[in-house]
Amino acid sequence: MRVAFGERVRRGRAVDLRNEGVPASAVVAAITDPDDGRVRGQRPAAVHEHVGVLCEGTTLRVGVALAAAARSRGARTAHDDELAAVTRQLAGLSTPDVDLAAARERVAAAEAAVGHMRERAARVQGRTQPGDGEPVVAVTRALTAVETEWHAAKERLRRAQAAWADARRRLTLEDRRANLEQAARDALVARWSDRFRRAMDALAVPASVPPSQPPRRFSGPPWAGAAAIARLAAPGAPLVVSAAVCADALAASAALDAPVVVVTD
Repeated sequence: MRVAFGERVRRGRAVDLRNEGVPASAVVAAITDPDDGRVRGQRPAAVHEHVGVLCEGTTLRVGVALAAAARSRGARTAHDDELAAVTRQLAGLSTPDVDLAAARERVAAAEAAVGHMRERAARVQGRTQPGDGEPVVAVTRALTAVETEWHAAKERLRRAQAAWADARRRLTLEDRRANLEQAARDALVARWSDRFRRAMDALAVPASVPPSQPPRRFSGPPWAGAAAIARLAAPGAPLVVSAAVCADALAASAALDAPVVVVTD
């Protein structure tokens, strides 16, 4: 990677910025912004969002992060094909702003207007004398106009009903996708739980998971769990490590098997 903060440019897998006064937030911004040239290297994988910053203020959802780490290494589950199919179906659905009640009200109003105009046309035609055709023409034109609006309102109602059906289908598919995503995460976490324990042991961090318990029973500072997951993952972009966690950039890079930028906070 290439790191350029201030006048000095640093290259390599381990960069120490402790003496530069650069906050972790600035380094993360440079890593995640493809147009920011201060940190050049691989683009961050999805797992980087969960374990990309290792500091005392790190927050961690162990299951989500561990599943993302597995995904970064190409892990798949039996749920992936259906999940992909549901995602494609959702992408094919439009999301219009549907007001079905208003569309029905417009149809009812237009239908009432048509009924009123037909009655008026019948009265005019009944009292018009031969040769006095203008009133008939005017009323006929008005009737045609309201009938046209009525048909248009019915068509808009039809489209609104179709959109409403799509919206209901979208809700159903979104629920299905969420369930599949959870099932896939659970499968990945179960498969990678032993690796998570081994990673914590290898790093000798102050954290553990009780024997025979799932990773969500993890106990210890969140940064320690995140470090173990980062060691398992392929984060792509550099990890930002607080000196309070590890002040030695070379040691941190070797332990995490990833490019590292060490900062003071």
